[in-house]
Amino acid sequence: MLAGIAAEAFKQAPFSLGVVGWTVSGLADSAMPADELPEERGMGYLLPRGGVLRHAAATT
Repeated sequence: MLAGIAAEAFKQAPFSLGVVGWTVSGLADSAMPADELPEERGMGYLLPRGGVLRHAAATT
């Protein structure tokens, strides 16, 4: 649900990195390389590629 809301927001206000989950504050920042996702993720990542927002779901 949160990733869907972010996808709609991205259409109006594109961003370079988004994180979704219930407790994501402080777990990532804009300096994180957006093309290098951690194998184990406690939160979902939203990454734009070619104008399309991709969602990499949490794994834990």
